[in-house]
Amino acid sequence: MNATAPQMKTYPTGTLAFLDTFAGMIPCKVIKILIDGANGKIVGHDELEIELTKSIGAYRKGEILTESASNVVPRPHRIKRQFDYRINNLYRYSDKTS
Repeated sequence: MNATAPQMKTYPTGTLAFLDTFAGMIPCKVIKILIDGANGKIVGHDELEIELTKSIGAYRKGEILTESASNVVPRPHRIKRQFDYRINNLYRYSDKTS
């Protein structure tokens, strides 16, 4: 059996995503990558600047926040199941081309 490991997907500035909060998954857009990951993995100190695209709870549309990359999930990585969501964490943010 030749099973291949899933590949890490890289997303640039401008990516539509969700901010994972206690108020739920809030739609947002990545406007700047402040700190880019180590060795292609999301680590605790990766930081993004995001703009919220919808008001939910205390969060307001248009608000600019600095967040850990692990809390900002690209929209294709939020997988809807019957009663909840699953997050596929095989993603990272980078504007570097190599």
